[in-house]
Amino acid sequence: DTMTIKRLNLIPKVSEDVLSAVSKSDPIIVLSGHAGTGKTIILLQAANYLMSRGKKCLFLTYNIALLSDLKHTIQYVSEMNAPEMKSMHQFFIAYLAKNGLWGSSKDINNDFLDAVSKLNSAFISKGKITTKFDYVLVDEAQDWTKPLIDALKGICQKSNSQIVIADGIDQFMQRADQPEWGMSSLPQFKVCRRQCRNLTVFAKAFAAKMGVAWDVLPNEDLVGGKVIVTNAYDLDMHNKYMTECTKHGG
Repeated sequence: DTMTIKRLNLIPKVSEDVLSAVSKSDPIIVLSGHAGTGKTIILLQAANYLMSRGKKCLFLTYNIALLSDLKHTIQYVSEMNAPEMKSMHQFFIAYLAKNGLWGSSKDINNDFLDAVSKLNSAFISKGKITTKFDYVLVDEAQDWTKPLIDALKGICQKSNSQIVIADGIDQFMQRADQPEWGMSSLPQFKVCRRQCRNLTVFAKAFAAKMGVAWDVLPNEDLVGGKVIVTNAYDLDMHNKYMTECTKHGG
């Protein structure tokens, strides 16, 4: 839709703070922020910048549906250097299978983490597994567990590769606590890049009423947005706003 294209077209426009962070030689670069602050877009900005300078980049995400959506939508972005993209499971299972720790009898829900732990102790920790990428960029890093973090750190350390992660504060889907990746390399991202200004103002006020801390600022560059509160479904109203939304690319 129009909003998605607007957000994606920001990718080539790399901010100076992101440039500064990813240009450091730190083994792990942490970018953090609440839901809606554009961490995925900023991570793609970093990949675009690094690849334009000849670096090999891998983009990893926990969510397979998100990965598929990103692969499709970045085709619409001009001047975009697209990194190689994989799910976290695809990345590790390739190593597991190559080293005899994964097969058709294995179950992704019950056997995966144990297999990654064995891979780490038997191969990764001994420096026997490397990656061809200069940078590994991790989206949804808040959902990674310790065996996965340790394994990726081990692979990248042996390969002299840097890790750049997007850490979603309080966006836990697979776990309930914050994993140990390291300290944030930048101040938390706070400006909402997901929705128009008025929607952010409403959501922020509603969150405050519900006692939820959502420390996000409205984006003054994304003007507009309308919230309608009603106690009954109105088909005419529905059709009216659906037509308006479609007309404007929603």
